[in-house]
Amino acid sequence: QEQEQEQEKEQEQEHEEEQVKEEVEAPVPRSYSRKDENPEPWPYVVLGVPQASRNPEAIATMVYPMSKFAMHTKIRSFPKPIQFPEYMYLSQNFYKTKWSFNTFRRVKNVIVLMDWIPNTDSLELAGVDVEGKEGAEPKAEQVAGGAKQTEDKESADWVVVGKKEMRRQTIDEKKLRRNRLQKIFDRFDHEQKGYLSLGQFRELLLALDVDVSKIDLGQEMERTFRLCNKSPSSELPVVTLAHLERMMDTHSYRRTEKGRHFVALSLFEAETLRGIMHLRHEKPLIEGMSAAIGLRTGTHLLDASLHYKPSEDFQLSTVEQLVRFVNGDLYFCESNGNLVLKALQVNTPMERQVWWKEVQSCRRVRQKAKLNQTPLWRPLNISNEIHLLDFYSALAFARGQLAAKEMLLLDAFQTFDFDRNGVLSADELYGGMTWLGIELTRAEAKELADTMDADGDGCITYREFCAVMRCPSTRIAQRRFMTSVYEEARFLESMALLEGEEALGVLDETEEKALMPKQAGKAKGGPLEAVKRRALREPTASGTVVARVTPRAVREEDEKKLPAAEPGKALQQRLEAALASVRVAEFDIRGGSKVWDSENCGSRMQGSVWCPKLPGRANHRVHICVGHYAAKGLRKFNDGAVKRRCLVLTDTTSWRLFESDLIAEDVLNVLLPHPARYQEVWRQRRGDRALYVWRPVPPSQDFVALGMVTTPTEEPPPPSECRCVPRVWVVPATDVPVPVWNDA
Repeated sequence: QEQEQEQEKEQEQEHEEEQVKEEVEAPVPRSYSRKDENPEPWPYVVLGVPQASRNPEAIATMVYPMSKFAMHTKIRSFPKPIQFPEYMYLSQNFYKTKWSFNTFRRVKNVIVLMDWIPNTDSLELAGVDVEGKEGAEPKAEQVAGGAKQTEDKESADWVVVGKKEMRRQTIDEKKLRRNRLQKIFDRFDHEQKGYLSLGQFRELLLALDVDVSKIDLGQEMERTFRLCNKSPSSELPVVTLAHLERMMDTHSYRRTEKGRHFVALSLFEAETLRGIMHLRHEKPLIEGMSAAIGLRTGTHLLDASLHYKPSEDFQLSTVEQLVRFVNGDLYFCESNGNLVLKALQVNTPMERQVWWKEVQSCRRVRQKAKLNQTPLWRPLNISNEIHLLDFYSALAFARGQLAAKEMLLLDAFQTFDFDRNGVLSADELYGGMTWLGIELTRAEAKELADTMDADGDGCITYREFCAVMRCPSTRIAQRRFMTSVYEEARFLESMALLEGEEALGVLDETEEKALMPKQAGKAKGGPLEAVKRRALREPTASGTVVARVTPRAVREEDEKKLPAAEPGKALQQRLEAALASVRVAEFDIRGGSKVWDSENCGSRMQGSVWCPKLPGRANHRVHICVGHYAAKGLRKFNDGAVKRRCLVLTDTTSWRLFESDLIAEDVLNVLLPHPARYQEVWRQRRGDRALYVWRPVPPSQDFVALGMVTTPTEEPPPPSECRCVPRVWVVPATDVPVPVWNDA
């Protein structure tokens, strides 16, 4: 009974520990008020005042900019709002501005959004004038490095060192921004013509998350051309670096409409406005005025008045994702997350994170995931859209280089895979990008590897490689398939259902055979061919023979651990000699070091797990660990029932006085490679020490793992802990496994 009570206490402690690990931004206990929540009426005729197109807050006092929306979190502290797009507003009946200063309030989700056009005749695209002949002047407030820069005299005091130092810093940042845009432009202009062709301009728009399927590409290119060339010209419209800079300054690619506003309404207001629209069926919303509204929820248009025109795709998609952001959603697909970043980039990453956490602390429902482990963390942590464009331009340049070399994605993957283990490491990816001519810093290479490594296991599979390297139109197409928040959540769980197998890089039968080597047992020439393929050049999927690319260290401390060059003929000759002269036998292990035992874990049986102690390496002999061993009892490595054995390789042609090069480390890495990674198969956390059991994953189908490896922590063991053996050396086991211990 005492043991059962102890087990229950331990289980409760484990449950509490798990809860602490899973804890995220929980609601903060405060004295929330519900006073003054009755809706206040307002005359709906203000929706049709033409002056509201420019300054809706001054005309319709029942709304205020979303940039003033913030939470009251502490006494004697001012609310800290962040800047939202100027066309987004909140209704006073949804959340009153005075609540941000003097009372704690629960935050409700935005359910209904009013798309408000005070004057349908005055709608125009931002970045061009009414006639569409020239670009609008950029605002004084520009974005560089994620910080807000202002040239007016009043805001110059935010830099303590003074006005002159501030202007010098602004000039330096603009110079840095121009240099970065020059690098981005050169990547899209991979032919080095000095201007972008129509296809390269399309690639640029896709990198900016513009849905090119909903615009006329030729007209958009001509519109961008007129940003710098204001007077009519007989020249063909082309996009140069100056056009790119102007386009990023004015944000003309977003096709934002001036004179259109989006207002978050309370449900009572939405119900009333919908009733008015039904009463004015087939009539203008307000007699004698050209106002129009549409009521939206999520991606759906609930109802609309006469003369209502939907917004441009980019602006509407941005508003939908910002509403989800305000509502506390965590799961955004890549393109939708980029829209959130573009809209909020005038705020620093820290300002975005603090604001989001303060808003979520006033909600009733606690989030079920850590913020930094969700897709929302990316738009909250990246400085600005220039960073995104830099990232996507590197991918565009890589696709252009592969096309110039007539290589498929499968060819590139095989070329980058230096050790032929079927997956890419961060170092191999870095080396491959350098081979393609893309100069990345170590930080940029790590970011690219982390982006590709979707499951976070440290290895990039072919499927993950293709998911990032695919055509960017697939990323943009995700928005067209998102008809609800729930569909997007399902998309993140099963991307292939919405994107299609070809876009995601799902292997067909031909690619599967080309990526993974054939079974060693069926290879021509026996065991030699099975291991020789890891050192020789191999034909790629397109039939060409490409040498392997040497990896490049992402971390500076790993520089010396990387191979200096690809294996040559000398290693191939030693492999052939090793297979002819090296004898492989079993060796009885006499002792080991204890990794874990079942003491104080409450089980009826006693058992332990041991790491073998192998004899030291001799000049002509080396012992190979193939896994850890389990034993009955707590004290003895060898209980006498079953012999613990390992492999021993002996060079029969070597004198014992001299070290054999046939069993050197480079030969063993090809003949008996380390596992590519480990997969956790079981864990036991009761007792004095925890036990984690890991199955080694062989580098290819030519090799198998004979045993498993254990650790006392949740960190996987190093690859050097054991080795795999060629498949042709073993046969399937027929003996029935005998249980050594269980936790009953």
